[in-house]
Amino acid sequence: MLLAKQLTIDDLVGMMQGDAPAVDRLGIPKYHYGYEALHGLIAGCPFLDRCFTSFPCSSASAAAFNRSLWHKIGSAQIDEVRGMYNSQQPMTPLGTDPLIGLHVRGPQLNPQRDPRWGRNDNSPGEDAYLEGQYGAWIVLGGQGADENGHYGYGERRKAICEMKHFDAYSVEDGRNGASDTFDISLRDLVDYYFVPLKTCIDVADVGAFMCSYNAINGTPTCGDQWLNVDVVRNTWNFTGVIESDCGAISGIQSHGNANSQEGAAVAAVKATVDVECDSAYKNNLAKAENKGEVDRAALEAAVARVFTGRMQIGQFDPEGAKLPWDALTSDVVFSKKHQQVALEGAQQSVVLLRNPPASLSQAAHLPLKRGLNVAVVGPNGNAADVFQGQYHGGNCPDAHPAAPFNPTYDYDCLPTAFTAISSANIGGNTSYHNGCSLSPSPSDGSGHPEGQPCASLMDIDAVLDAVKVADVVLLFLGLDIKMTNKEGQDRPHDWTGYALPGMQQELARRIALTNIPTVVVEVSGMATGMDFIAQQHNWPLVIAGYGGRFGPEALAGILFGDFSPTGRLPYTIYPEAWANNTEMTDMALTAGDGRTYKWYNGEAPIPFIFGEGMTYTTFNTTMTASGRNSFQVSVTNTGKIAAAQTLMLFARPVSVPEAPSPLPNRQLFDFARTHTLPPGGSETLHFAVDDSAVALVDWAGSRKVYAGSYEIEFFAGEKTPAATATFTVSNTVILSTIPSPRSIV
Repeated sequence: MLLAKQLTIDDLVGMMQGDAPAVDRLGIPKYHYGYEALHGLIAGCPFLDRCFTSFPCSSASAAAFNRSLWHKIGSAQIDEVRGMYNSQQPMTPLGTDPLIGLHVRGPQLNPQRDPRWGRNDNSPGEDAYLEGQYGAWIVLGGQGADENGHYGYGERRKAICEMKHFDAYSVEDGRNGASDTFDISLRDLVDYYFVPLKTCIDVADVGAFMCSYNAINGTPTCGDQWLNVDVVRNTWNFTGVIESDCGAISGIQSHGNANSQEGAAVAAVKATVDVECDSAYKNNLAKAENKGEVDRAALEAAVARVFTGRMQIGQFDPEGAKLPWDALTSDVVFSKKHQQVALEGAQQSVVLLRNPPASLSQAAHLPLKRGLNVAVVGPNGNAADVFQGQYHGGNCPDAHPAAPFNPTYDYDCLPTAFTAISSANIGGNTSYHNGCSLSPSPSDGSGHPEGQPCASLMDIDAVLDAVKVADVVLLFLGLDIKMTNKEGQDRPHDWTGYALPGMQQELARRIALTNIPTVVVEVSGMATGMDFIAQQHNWPLVIAGYGGRFGPEALAGILFGDFSPTGRLPYTIYPEAWANNTEMTDMALTAGDGRTYKWYNGEAPIPFIFGEGMTYTTFNTTMTASGRNSFQVSVTNTGKIAAAQTLMLFARPVSVPEAPSPLPNRQLFDFARTHTLPPGGSETLHFAVDDSAVALVDWAGSRKVYAGSYEIEFFAGEKTPAATATFTVSNTVILSTIPSPRSIV
């Protein structure tokens, strides 16, 4: 690129910074790479009357299994970024600094390999195919393509989305240090860890990705030429920008793969990392180039990729050049349209896992009738912050314009589950009783710097007195976003970290002894062990992910039947013993009792498996085949309540003699969702199934369709398929290979 050749060495290094300075003599403005939008822009409130829209966290949105919804969320959150960028509106009401970049970090697509990872809530579930589909449609919406993957203006983009973190990042404790290195087989890399980014490249032409803190098989990802050059750029044909995670280039030295920060910077350049969130490039690249340790040509190539992205978003356009997103203004921030998208996302994220029949004695049944005496109990029943999840922006605008603006992250203006339920329970009485606290005082003696979550029951006699006079108990349990897990902090690595923290299940036991009808609502962003809850078959069970700004409102509407739940569980809830048998830092999918529905091999039955979920109605599902590769599934609402139905297609190997052992239990390869069907309404879903649907990966990392017989399973939210079909492959065919790894550097 000619522009890069006109830059001095110092200029080139400057363009590789997260905060790239202006080069006035060439008309190059300054540019920022650090904006984050995983479920809405992470920033304080830019106006005195509104903030950026908070959408459901990825783990919640994924439960919708709805590509159209994901596209709308991706588009809406980037519309707000683009509108602020176009308007050059200061990012705070009394400030002067506008948004000066359109490279936006997100989506986060590290599969929920282990439910004890501290950042699971911002990843869309345990399944690699689901992760890739979610990420691709978030990117398509964010970068300006339509739902069919078509970019209508050539190489032009509304923004550049940056998938993170590549790759196999799913441990917080000890991250970016010598212990943050993991041995992973080529089979697991290709079959699982690589899938989300490759899908985003193939389907959505994602413009950037972030290399991660950890090392894979001895080499830190930000210094891994095999990973970034041989695989991603040369095999997958990725031409966009690679940015380091913050401090990850310096981390190459911490890992022991470089003797100095300068050596770490050189290693990252050779691995084609174009932009640093670090100081290693700034401090070292000019002198490294002067000493001949890095070629100017490598710096020019990196900056050319950087400038290509900046040109794609129109930064160097002449005056008067206009594309549709150039008309967006800051008026789009928290617009009515975006509020509706956020509400729909929250509604579709709620998963109903169990709903005993209304005729069952001493059992609650959903939906609830209004006008009841409702006791809301539990640590998440009156918490506003928990629905926001990690990586959220401000929610409550400053109420005092005369005072210096504080981009507050307070939650005073937000509803809680209790306040939303109280408003929905018209004509009834709703009370709240904590039972225990997920965020106690640090003086509890636990040794945890912030206290021990739910270490003891609180005012239990008063809680039980309220329960005994209630018509129904809504028991809100789960995790939070500050105490139980967060960025930089995993849940404890044994079973105590996987199970509901502290005394929450003991609180449930006490309530069970009252025999008052009870509904459990588990609020979290990841799988959580709940053996006692799973055994209470007369208790309805609702999984409410971190639903964002409208999470409480959506949940209350579902509990009282304003609309039906339609979500599907995006992860597997294992028995609690799974955590004792499965080492968190072992990245193998078959380690211990096995990871995900695909590889679980434990002795204890799974309480709730990936893909489960109910509605308030019933459906009749009929599958017919047209030839070998075409299937039509007719869905009819045979109940009394309007709802949508989701079909998930899995391939299960039955007899595949040449395939590598072990074989997966089954693997997801497609899904579709009907429109909302009224009682008696029908819709036919069409599925095309080719041989790649049954492909498996061997230990050399080759993806192959093996000769043999398979079963195509059509799941509709239950533990057993609604329909099946036999699928036979005559000859083994290689679909793809990857280059052999290089030596460790």
